[in-house]
Order: sequence, then structure tokens, then C-alpha cells
Amino acid sequence: AMALTLADVCEIPLADLERVASHVPGLQHQLLKIIGQSINRDQKHIELLSNRNAHERMAMFLHQLAERFKMLGRSGDRFMISMSREDIGRYLGLVIETVSRTFTKFRVEGLIDLEQCILVTIRDHDRLKRVAAGMRAHDTALICHQHPPGNALEAGRKPRETGREGSDGIHAATHESSKRGT
Repeated sequence: AMALTLADVCEIPLADLERVASHVPGLQHQLLKIIGQSINRDQKHIELLSNRNAHERMAMFLHQLAERFKMLGRSGDRFMISMSREDIGRYLGLVIETVSRTFTKFRVEGLIDLEQCILVTIRDHDRLKRVAAGMRAHDTALICHQHPPGNALEAGRKPRETGREGSDGIHAATHESSKRGT
């Protein structure tokens, strides 16, 4: 493990900890609580990686950070991320480009403000939470369409929804003119 911020660490041999915990019931209870919380965090992380698209992973990451800061008595609205884009990508199972694009998308859509790439201000906790929960683009006002050159939108025609999901799990619009190659 690597500390992301300044930390004080005290190493206690397991045998010594077990001996003290057996004599102090409150300590034993607290240790079990901490272990349970750690297992719960690990389980949520596994679920995050296996069942969510990139936007949902990033939203869940930011939401969980905000909640952890609140639990520590700090602001959950504005905080520093001590991880590099590359570290965030590794943690979430994403490439650095996807992490950067998603931060930009969230900023443009008004979910967050981002200063100097590390200071995050969450502008809309409710919408961020809905994105993290897997709400679709039309439910959250996040629009993730790609429109190739010469598509129906440029020609002034309305796109036809196919109901298909893109690779990021968000419904994508397919245009009649794009299918015909016009």
C-alpha cells in the first residue's frame, strides 16, 4: 500500500494486537468494525470495476471520495485528489485518456469544477450520484453522442434513436443518413 497524503503509521505485531484486543472488548469490537468496513469497500470496488461503464466508474469514484471526506469531517464539496490521472485509471480499470475525457465531460456538463487538475468541486451531488447509479443520459442530462461528419444533424434532419447502447453503456443515436453513407 502507498499513502496518497501525509500519514502517520504505527506498525503493531499481530500477536501483540490480539493479546491487547482479548483484554479490551471495546478494541476488539472496533477492530472487527474496521475490518468489516474494509471488506465492504473492497466489495464495492470489485462491483465498480465489473458492472459499470467509464462514466459510472468515474462518478462513483468522485461520489465515494466526497463521502469519505465527509466521514472524516472534511468538505465533501471541494477536495484535492492526490492521485494522478494514470493512478485513477489503474484504480478504475480505465486508460488515462478516458479518465481525462470523463473529467472534461463532467466539467462541461456542470457536475464538477476542476482546478489545476487536482482540486475538485462537486457542483451537483444529486446528478453525480445518479450517474454513478447507472442512470441513462436522458435521465441525467449527460449527452454522450458522437456525430460523424455529414450526419443527419448537419443536414438539419432529426436523428433516429435505435435504442442500442454504445460501448460506454449510454444510448447512442444512429442516423439514417450515416447508414446510407451520405
